[in-house]
Amino acid sequence: MDDTEELYTEAFQNIVSRYGKNYTFDLKLKLMGLQSHETAKMIVSELQLPMSIEEFLEESKKQFEFLFPETQLMPGAKQLIEHFHKNNIPIGLATSSSKESYDLKVNKHHLDLFDLFPYKTFGSSDPAVKNGKPHPDIFLVSANKFPAKPKPEQCLVFEDAVNGVKAAKAAGMQVVMVPDPRVPKELTSDATLVINSLLDFQPELFDTEELYTIGFQQIMGQQSKEFAGIIIEDLGLPLTVDEFLTETRVIFDKLFPQCKIMPGVERLVRHLHDHNVPIGLATSSSKESYDLKAINHQELFDLFPYKTWGTSDPDVKKGKPSPDIFFVAANKFPDKPSPEKCLVFEDAINGVKAARAAGMQVVMVPDPRLDRSLTSEATLVLDSIAEFKPEQFGLPPYKE
Repeated sequence: MDDTEELYTEAFQNIVSRYGKNYTFDLKLKLMGLQSHETAKMIVSELQLPMSIEEFLEESKKQFEFLFPETQLMPGAKQLIEHFHKNNIPIGLATSSSKESYDLKVNKHHLDLFDLFPYKTFGSSDPAVKNGKPHPDIFLVSANKFPAKPKPEQCLVFEDAVNGVKAAKAAGMQVVMVPDPRVPKELTSDATLVINSLLDFQPELFDTEELYTIGFQQIMGQQSKEFAGIIIEDLGLPLTVDEFLTETRVIFDKLFPQCKIMPGVERLVRHLHDHNVPIGLATSSSKESYDLKAINHQELFDLFPYKTWGTSDPDVKKGKPSPDIFFVAANKFPDKPSPEKCLVFEDAINGVKAARAAGMQVVMVPDPRLDRSLTSEATLVLDSIAEFKPEQFGLPPYKE
C-alpha cells in the first residue's frame, strides 16, 4: 500500500554506486518482496560488494532513516483501505519489512490510515515467519491472526512483487497484482488479477456474491439459515444461527442497496420481455433482502411478473441444491411449463444442481475464481451474460 520501491532503489543505488556498481531493474525484480537479510545477502553476492551482509544492512538503515519518512501511498490505497474498514471487511497488513522500517514509512504521514489494520505481520521481525517470500509463511501467519481463522481460499492478497504473488499462491490465496509497468507480462501470470493501479480495483464485481464475502463457493445459493449454519460450523463461530443472521442483517442493510446489475442482464431481460418470452425470478434470498438489492433497479425487476423468494416462500420446503424453488417458480406461470421447456440462469454451483435436479436446462455464469471442473453439470458456461446468444436455445435473436 506504501509506494516504497523507488525509495528502495534510491537507497540501494546510493550504497552500491560507491563501488562502481549499478542496482539494475533485473536485480530489483529478484529482490522485491524478500526479507531484509535475504535482500542484503543477494545484493552483496550478485554485485560482489566488498562488505559483509551486516555492513550492508547498517548502510541500508542509514539510507532508510533519511528516505522512508517521506513515503507516499500508492494511488487508490487510501480509498481501498477506508472502503474495507467502513464495510466491516477484516483486513490485515503483511509486509516483508521490519517493524522498524514500517514505523519509518508510516509514522510521519500515514499513521491514522494504517491504524485501520488491526492485524499486522512484519516478515523481517516476526519469528513465526520462518521463510520469506516466495514462501507462503508470511501470509499463513497473517491469516492466523484473524479471530475467524479464515481459510486460504477466503483470503485476497494485494501485491506489487512477483515473489509476493508466488507466496500468496503458494498459500492457496487469491492475489491482485499491481506490478511495476516494466515487469514482463509473463512474470505476472500467477496473479488472479493484474491491474495497473489500485484505482482500477472494483470491490463490487456487479453481483451480490462478492458482497457475501464470508461465503464459500460450495454454499452459494442456499437459503439464509442453511448458509448461516454451515458458516458457523465450518469456522467454529461462537454464535447461534439467529445471532449470525442478526449480525449479517445489519451489514446487508448497508451493502445490498449498492448492488449493481451484472453485465448483459438488463439487455437480456428487456429483450425477453419485448419478445413476450415468459420470465420469472427465483432467488434463495428473502423478500426483505431482495427489496434491498433491487431498490435502485425497481423498474427493471418489475418486468418479472412471477417472483419466488426461497427463504420467504412456504412452498419452497428445501433450499438449493434441492429442486423445490424451480418447481415452485415454474408453477407460477399460467401455462405451467414442463421442466424441459425451462431455461435457468445461475451463478452458483448449488443453483445449477437444483436446476438440473428439476430437469431444466441451465446457463451458468460462475465467479471467475471458481474451479471450472465444478461447472460440468451446466448446459452452458459463460464468462458473462453479455456473451449469451438467445438463438442457441430457440429464443428470438438480438437485433444488431
